[in-house]
Amino acid sequence: MEYALPYDEQLEKELVGSMLFEPECIVDAIETIKPEHFHHPICRKLCEEIFRLWNEEEGVVSVVSLTPFLEREQIPIEVVNEMTDVRLPSTKTIQHYGERLKAIAALRRAVQLGRQLLSLQHLKDRNEIREALNQAELQLSNIATATARMETMKPFEEVLREVNERFEHHYANGVGITGLKTGFIELDDMTSGFQKKDLIIIAGRPSMGKSALALEIAQYLRNEEKKNGIFFNLEMDNVSMAYRMIANAGHLDLLKLRSGMVSEEEYVKYAETLGYLADGFGMEGGKGKLWLDEQPGMTVAEMKAKARKIQREHGLDYLIIDYLGLIQGNRSYMNRVEEVSENSRLLKMMAKELDVPVIVLCQLSRAVEQRADKRPMLSDLRESGSIEQDADLVMFLYRDDYYHPNSDKANIAELIIAKHRNGPIGKVELLLLKNYNKFLSLTKEARESQ
Repeated sequence: MEYALPYDEQLEKELVGSMLFEPECIVDAIETIKPEHFHHPICRKLCEEIFRLWNEEEGVVSVVSLTPFLEREQIPIEVVNEMTDVRLPSTKTIQHYGERLKAIAALRRAVQLGRQLLSLQHLKDRNEIREALNQAELQLSNIATATARMETMKPFEEVLREVNERFEHHYANGVGITGLKTGFIELDDMTSGFQKKDLIIIAGRPSMGKSALALEIAQYLRNEEKKNGIFFNLEMDNVSMAYRMIANAGHLDLLKLRSGMVSEEEYVKYAETLGYLADGFGMEGGKGKLWLDEQPGMTVAEMKAKARKIQREHGLDYLIIDYLGLIQGNRSYMNRVEEVSENSRLLKMMAKELDVPVIVLCQLSRAVEQRADKRPMLSDLRESGSIEQDADLVMFLYRDDYYHPNSDKANIAELIIAKHRNGPIGKVELLLLKNYNKFLSLTKEARESQ
């Protein structure tokens, strides 16, 4: 059974008739509707021509000015006159009815997408099925986004009121950190925390500790700040991540932990750490919720679908993705640079749509190794698509003792803030306890050692 495509012919004629009867309402119509939202071919052609005439010279839109077009397209003048007779009761409501037209057009696209999926019933190969579903999910997400009316234009005075409300709240509560705390004092001071809607990149060469730093942040947000998050690990399995988190929280040797070769004292410490990490979510003194996802080769669309489910059912405060280079592209024909560029753009859009910070790890190429000073720079990202442009915060992780065993910076990692859209750039030094897979704020460590 094939369902008819949904459309409202009467509504389409009313909208076109209103624009012809009172051209002043076209300026409101253009903000809401597009010619492709019309299903009736004559209405679609008329809308396109009305918009063209309006853009050329606002005062010339009328049935008379349409005459050459009507003759060329062989549209009877009676059809157009009928539309002006059945116009909307008030042209001031044209945006309201335009939104309805747009919603019907979105539904029509969804039905067409369903038909496309029905035509793929013959697919048997798992990868082909997965690719088809990924494409469908992406298209459906685009359809849903298209129906959302974004009130992007506001009077400056209204924006000032919003800013003042935020400022007064922070001032009254003495809040210096306006985003999510990371647990690293200097980093939080420089960034005011990780902000909602921001795309945050933590980049570096292999073995610098990017995954360990991301897990440290996730641990802190869950255990201390009671925040809910998802850690998409496209490289490591969930069990390996859990071992690292236990070693981190309990100051236990990771290698000994994985082998089970621990002393009685270490076993007691392991049991205490396990109990601490398993503290129930939602209980007084409990933890936030952290979901680990080890599915390899995910697309941004798949991650967003999973994140939306968690957000809807539990609430969501942040996302961490390890790492950018392992995210699957949505289009098989793209080259690697195009794929990374597309993914970084989609990640920024996801951060805005979900209203959470999205923290993405990124592995830098060997080009860094060719320089005498191997500290990464923003130019090292430029071969990786548009990451530098899309990101709100770019941080590079660098360890001097990795390249120079006799370095006076042994066990110290530099977190280089190379781009900060809304704040300062600079450097934060962290203490790395390699056996425990743990980073510590140097200022905190200094205080505890006194």
